[in-house]
Amino acid sequence: MEKDLKKLFRRLMSVRESGDYVFDSVRLERHATLVMKHLGQAVDNLEDSSYFSELLVMLGEKHAAYDVKPEMLPFLWPAIRDGLKMRLGDKFTKEMELAWKHLYDYISHKLAEGMSNANSSGSKKATNGGLIHKNSFN
Repeated sequence: MEKDLKKLFRRLMSVRESGDYVFDSVRLERHATLVMKHLGQAVDNLEDSSYFSELLVMLGEKHAAYDVKPEMLPFLWPAIRDGLKMRLGDKFTKEMELAWKHLYDYISHKLAEGMSNANSSGSKKATNGGLIHKNSFN
């Protein structure tokens, strides 16, 4: 397994006596569900670009507390792309892949901005909440 992926997902993995890294399927599923929930919230808020951007920066700041670095973000795209392909099948066209890739690039940029903000301010404290849909309080 890639050294960078081990570092990125070390909280979701266990090490066997042989030294091999294996994913803890319960933790991995919980994290994947959370990621997809937040991705859905992000898509729900695409119309409000300033709110969408603020959410992503805040999420980047939160991930900085877990020592996630901006250079790790490109490793996530293949997993997201493959998940979309698996879920959508033939409906996942090249055009759709390109659109999702553009969205992912924007998300990565804003997450990296949040990580940089957190690291430059010396704040490595995790925030309490996750993303909140702007209409959650209505």
